[in-house]
Amino acid sequence: MKTWIIQPCTTKHLAAIYDVSYKVFIGHLKPFLKEIGKKMGHYFTVKQVILIIEKLGLPPYIELIYPPKYKKA
Repeated sequence: MKTWIIQPCTTKHLAAIYDVSYKVFIGHLKPFLKEIGKKMGHYFTVKQVILIIEKLGLPPYIELIYPPKYKKA
């Protein structure tokens, strides 16, 4: 199992984590784009990445390490 510290990510990086192509990942995100909001430049913020993970779920082979200031609900 891989550990991954949540950090700002590009769409391509998130697609690689979910082990799907860029186009497929964009398709998965479409229903949630209003909730997620706009990227800051090319990157999703940490809060946006956490929201994406909550909406799409996490691949079973990855263990998350949350940022120190984040409180899980």
